[in-house]
Amino acid sequence: MPRIKRWFPVSHDINRDPDIRVMLRQCGERSLRVWLEILSIADRNDGLVPGASEGLVTALSGASEASPRTVRAMLDYGLTHLWLVSDPCLRVAKYAIYHKTRETNQIPRGTTTASLPSEPSEPSEPSFPKKGMEPEVSVKEFVESWNEVFADRLPCVELPLSKSRTLKLKLRLQEHPKLIFWEQVFANIGQSPLLLGQNNGAKHPNWKCTLDFLIANDTNCLKIAEGNYV
Repeated sequence: MPRIKRWFPVSHDINRDPDIRVMLRQCGERSLRVWLEILSIADRNDGLVPGASEGLVTALSGASEASPRTVRAMLDYGLTHLWLVSDPCLRVAKYAIYHKTRETNQIPRGTTTASLPSEPSEPSEPSFPKKGMEPEVSVKEFVESWNEVFADRLPCVELPLSKSRTLKLKLRLQEHPKLIFWEQVFANIGQSPLLLGQNNGAKHPNWKCTLDFLIANDTNCLKIAEGNYV
């Protein structure tokens, strides 16, 4: 039996989140109650939202006092925007990010993994910069989220990362410490046929976005967040 908690993490900016506001406009005012109920269920089941389709709709409708139509609209919105993943059981895609552990992340020793020839290299630095905000997501949580969100669509990444990969990812997280930035990056990757390797030319027929491409420099992730590849 999953352990029952009396609380679960929700963003402080949930009422100011632009995606939440779009959801409310498209799915109805009670869709936020549906989403909170989904997060509550996921918290009790380690990220999973169990139940058959119509049974889940009925349960969510009753708990959130929303119509089945609103529940279905919210579920469709969550799947479209990669808040939810169905494979085959429904689960919250970013569960690992929001449920942080107290585990300390260390820079492991290892062999540098070769990157695509087109990716510019970045000079190694002796230590992780101390200036700016503390990133809202750790290296381990970022990689776990990458593997979860893009499972079977993009190359998975093994932990622990090499020293070079860890340094580059830490640099990117320092440059963009807010979680909402990376949520946008992940959402745009998931909506880009090019980045998913579905729309490439004859010159690079098998290319697709990798973690190495994303963190290679200070511009790739920014371009993705700005929608250059969507």
